[in-house]
Amino acid sequence: MNDKLNNFKKKLLSSGILQEDQLVGCSSKELIQLEEKYGKLPTSYKQVMKLLGKRPCPLIGREFDFYIDDIKDINKEYRPIFQEELDEKNIPKKIFIIAARYGDFHHFIWANGEDDSPVFTWPDEEFREVAPSIWDWMEYWIIDAQEQIKLREKYK
Repeated sequence: MNDKLNNFKKKLLSSGILQEDQLVGCSSKELIQLEEKYGKLPTSYKQVMKLLGKRPCPLIGREFDFYIDDIKDINKEYRPIFQEELDEKNIPKKIFIIAARYGDFHHFIWANGEDDSPVFTWPDEEFREVAPSIWDWMEYWIIDAQEQIKLREKYK
């Protein structure tokens, strides 16, 4: 396990958001199938998905499509639309949608085989970066989950 993944896992488990037995990751075979269809995924994204991409856990809210089965459906439906827009703008990158909220507000990464990728969203006419890396994006999820725990405790 590399340092970034190891640090992310330690932070996740020490945060009180979830227990180790709640981490259920994707198989290498599942990720290879995605890459065959959509392009080479960043190493960092594959590491996150191998750690927790198979089964919903308290880190990611239920209103988000994040887990592998959801992501397959979201990419099948929406990726061609976004890819066409990028092609029209002469942006020579393949995209892969990594999350959506209620089937909308998509977050995507570059699927060009880099070690990591910025995370983008496309809320209107122009896409914009929401995190400089997948690791930073996952850090935002930890912060959000910790805030949700504090709110629940406050209003018990």
